[in-house]
Amino acid sequence: MKKERNLLLIACFGIIAVLSVAFTSSINQVKLLPAKTFAQGENVEYRVHYGFITAGEATMRVNKSLGKVGSHPCFKIEVEGRTTGAFDKFLSIKDIWGTMLDTGMYHPLQSYRLIEEGNYRLKEIVNYDYPNKKAIVSHNEEKREVKLPGIVQDMVSGYYYFRLVDYSQLKVGDVINVTGMFEEKIYNLKVKYSGKERIKTKFGRINAIVLTPQLPENKLFDGENAVQFFISDDQNRIPLKIRAELVVGAVELDIKGYTGLKYPIKFG
Repeated sequence: MKKERNLLLIACFGIIAVLSVAFTSSINQVKLLPAKTFAQGENVEYRVHYGFITAGEATMRVNKSLGKVGSHPCFKIEVEGRTTGAFDKFLSIKDIWGTMLDTGMYHPLQSYRLIEEGNYRLKEIVNYDYPNKKAIVSHNEEKREVKLPGIVQDMVSGYYYFRLVDYSQLKVGDVINVTGMFEEKIYNLKVKYSGKERIKTKFGRINAIVLTPQLPENKLFDGENAVQFFISDDQNRIPLKIRAELVVGAVELDIKGYTGLKYPIKFG
C-alpha cells in the first residue's frame, strides 16, 4: 500500500518517469547542449488535476545562490508538491524533493526528501560517493550504504538532465536507457523520444518535445506508454505538461506560472 501511495504521489507531482536516474543511451551516447537551459532563480509552478478537479500544486525552483558539497559548487534545486482543496482533507501531502547538482558535471552530489503525508514523516538525505561507488543514505535516524553502478541522477536532477539533451541528434522512436536509485534500489528504465507536438497551455500554444517512459508492469498505470512528458522546444526546455493514464483515470500536470527563465519564452 505504501509503495502504491508513493507511486501515486510521483505521478501527481510530475516525477514519475525519472524515478531516480542515471543516463546512458542505447544509441551510443546522448549528446548534451553546449549551454545550460536553466538559470539560478528559475521558478516554475504547476497545477495537478483530474479532469477539471484540481488535486494539488507543484513548484520547481532553482535557488538564486549556489551551494557547495565539499569543495564542489552546486545548483540547489527543489521540487515541492502539495495537495489542495478536498484532496488535502482526504490525505494532506506536502513533499519536498531536493538535489545539489554539480555545476560542471550535472549529476547530484547530494539529494534529500522531506515527506509529510498524513501522519507519515520522512527526512532522507543521500550523499553520493562516486569514487567508491556508494551512496550513504540517512533515513530519519538510520544510516545505510547502497552500492552504485557508477554516476547516477536522482529524481530531481534527472529532470534537469533531460533538459540538456540535444534532441536534434535523435530520431523519433530512439530510446534512452535509464539506470538509477530510488528508495535504496537500483532501477533500469527506458525513455522514448516520441517526437514533437504543438500543445495548448494557459499562456497559449507552444511547440513541445515529447518523451515517453516505458513503464514496467504495475497496478497503477494503464499500460507501458501511460505517461508522457512535454518540455518546451526552445532554449529553456522547461517542463510544460505531464499526462499520466492511471487505472482509475487520467492525471495531468500543467504549467500555471513561471519567473526567472534564462531565455524569453514565446507562446502563440
